[in-house]
Amino acid sequence: MNSRDQSLRSAQQTLFSHARSEPAFVIWEESRDHPLARHRSERPEDFVVRLSHPDFQANPRFAPILVKLKDAHDPLLDASVALAHEQALDATLRLRHIGGWIFDWREPAELAMHLSERLTLRHPGGAARLRFQDPRVVAQLEQIFTTEQLGSLVGGVTGWWFMEEGGRPRQMRSQPPAPPGPLRVNELQWRALQRTGKVNDIIRSLRMLGMTYCGEWIRLAHAFLEQAGERGHADEQDQVAYALHALYVHPRFDTDPVVERALDAAREAQGGFRVAVAGFDEAALAGIARDLAGINNNNGKGLQTG
Repeated sequence: MNSRDQSLRSAQQTLFSHARSEPAFVIWEESRDHPLARHRSERPEDFVVRLSHPDFQANPRFAPILVKLKDAHDPLLDASVALAHEQALDATLRLRHIGGWIFDWREPAELAMHLSERLTLRHPGGAARLRFQDPRVVAQLEQIFTTEQLGSLVGGVTGWWFMEEGGRPRQMRSQPPAPPGPLRVNELQWRALQRTGKVNDIIRSLRMLGMTYCGEWIRLAHAFLEQAGERGHADEQDQVAYALHALYVHPRFDTDPVVERALDAAREAQGGFRVAVAGFDEAALAGIARDLAGINNNNGKGLQTG
C-alpha cells in the first residue's frame, strides 16, 4: 500500500469511527453532474435536505445539500471521503465537491434549518453568504472568527470535519453554542473573509510549485496579503504575487537590494509587483533566498533556506 492509499484509509477510518456512534451527515455543493448523485438518490427522501438562502430562491438546485448517512457502513461515507481526498491532493483542481461531514443528533430538517440560518453573514457594509460548504473556506474560519462566532456556526453539533488540502480530515474546534442571532463580523474580519479566495490561490500555487501543504500557510498568507497592501501594492494580483514570493522565497523578499531596485524601476514605469519580479528566474530567486537567509543549504521549504 502506497502513502496515498494509506492516507485515504486513515481518513476513512477516522470518519468511520465517529459514524459508528453518532448520526452522520455529508454536506456538499450541488452540481448538475455531481459524482455522488447516485448515492443521494438511493436514500429516503427525508434524508436529503437543501439549505435555504435568498441567493438560491431563483435556482434552488444550486443550494448546498445535507445528506444523512444510513449508518457507519453507508457506502456514501467511504465514497465521499475518497472523493474529497482525491480532489484535495490534486493541486491542479479548483473544484471541491465535498464540503465536509457533520455529526449531529438532530433530524435532517432541523439541522438544515440551523445551517441555513448560518449562511447569512452580517458585516459593516451589509450582508453576504458564508460559503461553509467549501472546505477551503472552513479551513480559514478558525483564523478569522472569534470563539463565540465559531460557536454560532458549530455550537451544538457533535463534530464538524472537513478535508484539508494535504488530504487529511480535520475537525473544527468544538465550541459551546452561542446565543441565537445572526453571525456578525467586524471590518477586519470582513476584509479577511474577502481574502479567502486569494489565500486559496496562493496555497494552490505553492503546491503546484512542489511544496508540501502546511496548515500554517493560511495564517501567513493572510498576513502577507495584508502587508502587501500596507506596502503600496493596491492591485489584487500584485498582492497575491507578493504573498506567494514571501512564502516561496523568503518572508523579507522585497527587502533584498536587487528586488528593491527592480521594484523602483517598475514604479517608474508605472508597473506593479508582478512587473518588478517578472525578470527573476528560479536561479535568481534561489540566490535571493540564500542571500537573505545568510546560509547555503536548502531545507526543502520552497527556496527558503532558513
